[in-house]
Amino acid sequence: LELAVLCAWMLVRWARVNPVERAGRRDVEAEAAIGGSVWSGLKPVAASPFLLASAGYVVLATVGQGFLYLQQAKLIELASDDPAARTALFATIDLVVNASTLALQLAVTGRVLKRLGITVGLAITPVLTGLGYTYLAIDPAVRVVALFQGALRAAQRAFLRPSRELLFTQVTREE
Repeated sequence: LELAVLCAWMLVRWARVNPVERAGRRDVEAEAAIGGSVWSGLKPVAASPFLLASAGYVVLATVGQGFLYLQQAKLIELASDDPAARTALFATIDLVVNASTLALQLAVTGRVLKRLGITVGLAITPVLTGLGYTYLAIDPAVRVVALFQGALRAAQRAFLRPSRELLFTQVTREE
């Protein structure tokens, strides 16, 4: 936390020394608002196989994560009546997820995406989801759902999110 505060303080100092006006003139056309409504984005998605596949991927991943979260909440509620114990378990899962994500992003993510490509980065999470749900069907226990949830969330943050962000480099600003 102290390191984050230090970084924020350093950024504020840098911004004061380097105001936006000195950063160079930006292209006004590139900065202009695109316009339209929320619904106007559906037409390009429906017309583009790339965007349709991307949107479908995000919807399926979100639905899968939602089911897992509900299963986790149910199993943890059945496992303990003590709210403090449940909170401690959720906190432990979050700690493991965050530590795993940091380690993966520092040591693995860049190498996987450079050597194996975005396709592998996007495929890691669905493979983990399939394996996790299979294991959860065989053994519906708190430890299984905690392990599954931790591994899936770490993979999403370490591989899925960077891979998905790279997909946006393939479309125009309007898409």
